[in-house]
Amino acid sequence: MKTVTPYLLEPTHQSEWTCGSGVSEEIARLNLRSIFDSKEIAKLLNWSAYQGSGGWFVNSVDLATGNLRRFGQFKPDTAIQFPNALSACKYVSFPKGDGIEVILLLPDMDTWEKIAERYSCAIAPEDIDESRLDLGFWKWVVDNPQLPLAVTEGAKKAGCLFSYGYIPLCLTGVWNGKQKQKLKAIPTLAPFLVNGRPIHLVFDSDIVRMLLDDALEDVDE
Repeated sequence: MKTVTPYLLEPTHQSEWTCGSGVSEEIARLNLRSIFDSKEIAKLLNWSAYQGSGGWFVNSVDLATGNLRRFGQFKPDTAIQFPNALSACKYVSFPKGDGIEVILLLPDMDTWEKIAERYSCAIAPEDIDESRLDLGFWKWVVDNPQLPLAVTEGAKKAGCLFSYGYIPLCLTGVWNGKQKQKLKAIPTLAPFLVNGRPIHLVFDSDIVRMLLDDALEDVDE
């Protein structure tokens, strides 16, 4: 059985996921990694150099192999202020130059069983493949198009959805599920999008919050 290579996991990063975002300890342990060395961060991002703070990162699962891909998301502890940018960058997709992918997180067996029970979809013995880090979970999802998917933005939100028995597909931006200048899904997302599969978009609702704040101000007046 394959196991995830152990990495440093800073307690503050784990707490950000578990206490701050409702991610289970097991999902955080399987997916979350801390990194502080500037040279290692530059290598991870495929940048020539890096001068920012350390932070946490996650890698995506490869649907074909069930193991980790190079693509992922990095969050520095201090947001990066790029020249001429209107606001600081809180998250960075990596590696630079390799295009955009969907991020698939690693599940544990309890999470898989919780999802199977929620949607009354049996896990057959042949579905479990211990040679894969994902145990065969994402292949099982593709093979069962009746299973609903929750498309969200950001690894922490995906981890929270996973922890509560939903199937999350993590985009690195609201518009990053489509190919540039084409009305086609990016290749790593396309296998999940089949006719008849329920798809739920679970993005931030900042505009709703803003409208609610305006309404409350009107009431106060």
